[in-house]
Amino acid sequence: MRWFRIRKAKIAPDLRQTFEQHGVGTMQSLLAAPDRPFVYQGHISSVYQVREDLLHWLTEQYDRAERKETWTLTMEAAIIVLILVEIVLAIIGLLRH
Repeated sequence: MRWFRIRKAKIAPDLRQTFEQHGVGTMQSLLAAPDRPFVYQGHISSVYQVREDLLHWLTEQYDRAERKETWTLTMEAAIIVLILVEIVLAIIGLLRH
């Protein structure tokens, strides 16, 4: 579970923008099939040229997704606890009358 820290990829801003434009799914596919080219800075590039940066960026994206899921589960648990407290208080209120 990851509440706060995200491993931030230290990559060039233009490369980050290219990865974000293509998206996680596309970049994962390119990593799995590296013979497929993609456009970077107006030129056709290979994943081999940016492999390390891509792996760091994908790790960052995974951390972001994991953090979002962790906070969602935390909020769901908090809601359940608040509902249970409300039910207990309602039962106690009924028993006192």
